[in-house]
Amino acid sequence: MLLLTYTNSTSLQHPHPAMASPFYVKYLPPQAAPKWLDSGGYLALKKGARLPTPQELCRLCEEVGAEVCFAPDIPPPPDADSLTYFRLETKNFSATAPCPLVPVVHVHTSPKAYAAALRLALKAAREFGASLIGVGGAVPHLTAHRYALVRARALEALQAAGRIHLFGAGSPTTLMRLSLPPAFPWTGLAGH
Repeated sequence: MLLLTYTNSTSLQHPHPAMASPFYVKYLPPQAAPKWLDSGGYLALKKGARLPTPQELCRLCEEVGAEVCFAPDIPPPPDADSLTYFRLETKNFSATAPCPLVPVVHVHTSPKAYAAALRLALKAAREFGASLIGVGGAVPHLTAHRYALVRARALEALQAAGRIHLFGAGSPTTLMRLSLPPAFPWTGLAGH
């Protein structure tokens, strides 16, 4: 499924799956189905906006009728050492929420750190009642042409979770360069 990410008032005439961050949820067209809600972590990081609390996200998800809502997350810096990365991921998963928020694990160069964070994300998904996990933090690695790294982390998450959403890999060129298997069961792709 290809998700369209909304950042402005552009709309299509026919029903389609759509995603927006809390900052752009007002642009989600009423005919979009299903609707997914991003946590807004990327925009908070880039624009300095305040990240919504889990309670605020759950309330917003209910208001817009979103089927999937991602837990609050802030991508660790790409050069974060394994310990800093692991602490940030642990903090991201520790929030409790009144709705099933999907945890997000971030691509990291250390296989051990990523595997440990992935285990935490899977545990959080079970606790939150989420049907998938998100894989974020891919954009800096894709920009640096580390396609093999992103591919390996996405496949590892898919194998562990059964269903994932890879953030930031929605362009056809990026998809081609990731060389993912033809039967790769994406839940959605969205460029941020």
